[in-house]
Parts: sequence; C-alpha cells; structure tokens
Amino acid sequence: ILILIGGVLIRTAVFVSLGTIAFWTKRNSSLVGFTLTMLERTTMYPLSIYPYVIQVIFTFILPFGFISFYPLSELLSKHNELQLPWGISIWSPIVGVVCFLLASMFFRNGLKKYESAGS
Repeated sequence: ILILIGGVLIRTAVFVSLGTIAFWTKRNSSLVGFTLTMLERTTMYPLSIYPYVIQVIFTFILPFGFISFYPLSELLSKHNELQLPWGISIWSPIVGVVCFLLASMFFRNGLKKYESAGS
C-alpha cells in the first residue's frame, strides 16, 4: 500500500508541476503532451533497457523509476545496474512525499506569478 501511495504522489507531483508551468508561460500544452508520453513510456518498459545515463535521470532527476520499476524489481528480486541501499521498495513512499512537497512549493511560487484572464 505504501509503495502505491508513493507512486501516486510522484505522478501527482508531475501533474502539479506541469500545471504550475502555465503560470509563467501561459501555454504548456506541448510540454504536458511530451511529459505524459514520456511518463507512459518509462513506466511501461523496464528502466534496465535504457542506457545507464538515462537510468540515472529517471531515478534521481525525474524519479519515474520509483513508480513501478524499482518496487517490482525488489519484489521479484531482480538486480539492475543502479543499486541503492536498503532496498528500493522502501524508497518509493519517501521519494513520493519529497516530490509532492517540492511540487507544492513550486505551485506556491507559481501562484505569485498568476495573472487573471481579465474577463
């Protein structure tokens, strides 16, 4: 259950962050489409098929690997190139909470830039 909650928090943080970008750009539909496609592809396929650099990006910069890949790898006892201490499955809720808190801070900063459409 905690791993599922962690994955939901990561996805929510991505969606909140994408929506917040509209406060500055006024248009973010192309970025939203790109990110949703990337999120779908990275959670559909195992991260181990990607080069090591991409695995690092999808682990530490955009933590999409914590949504499904790392918890399932731990559950199935599959080892990959990227090893983190204490078992990856317990990191998903922690990463989810951190991502959600960062997205909330980003949203609060974006609200300061909000301008009404003026109707």
